[in-house]
Amino acid sequence: MSSLFELGVIHYTHPVIVIVSVSPSFLEYIEFVLGMHLQGHWGDVTEAASTLSDFGLLTGTSVSSAYDLVEEFEPLGDAVIIVTDLLLSVTVVSMSTAIRK
Repeated sequence: MSSLFELGVIHYTHPVIVIVSVSPSFLEYIEFVLGMHLQGHWGDVTEAASTLSDFGLLTGTSVSSAYDLVEEFEPLGDAVIIVTDLLLSVTVVSMSTAIRK
């Protein structure tokens, strides 16, 4: 797998930690979408949001992505949101209860 940038330090929000503790297989899904994020596949976002992440990648500022949950995890929320601040080398993984399409 080819990466376009580094994730840096990864921070998981409290809801993500709780879900992983209840459903360890959810961590595998997070690892998968982190891989997509690293490859510049911004997931289930609007065209404008995708363009902003492309611009952030080019300028070295920040990128973000959202991935609707697969059927197995739909009862846990709507989407996994990933934001990487390229300047600070920090990535935050959180959950959304609103679909971002």
